[in-house]
Amino acid sequence: MPSPSLRSFLAELPEDDILRIAEPMELDYLPTALILELEKQRRTPVVIVEQPIGFGTPVVANLFASRARIAGIVGAAPGGFNDAWVRALANPIPPVVLGGGRVHDVVVQGDELDAGALPISRHFEKDAGRYIVPES
Repeated sequence: MPSPSLRSFLAELPEDDILRIAEPMELDYLPTALILELEKQRRTPVVIVEQPIGFGTPVVANLFASRARIAGIVGAAPGGFNDAWVRALANPIPPVVLGGGRVHDVVVQGDELDAGALPISRHFEKDAGRYIVPES
């Protein structure tokens, strides 16, 4: 059974599958450079920047760098993601709407919305701004 949240999924990962950056870190360029270097070393840990400079929440990166981890996200054995995906598409479950939960801890609406407040990196020097890189 898949973990019900990112927080619980991360808690279940072995510590050697996580690289925690405890000291304050700039989000521009540094996490991307670190992940590219790890990739050269054929290492795929989840990277957690615990104190991104200028933001009040940790940042999780490299979550989808391992096929085995992607399978684990949906509760499948390594190599079993495709079958789990086909089963899920054939057997959709209705959503459960709850009246509360951690997702409601911070609610921002209307003119208070500011996407610039999200801890998103600039990945490369010539980037026009901060954006989320889609998996290629």
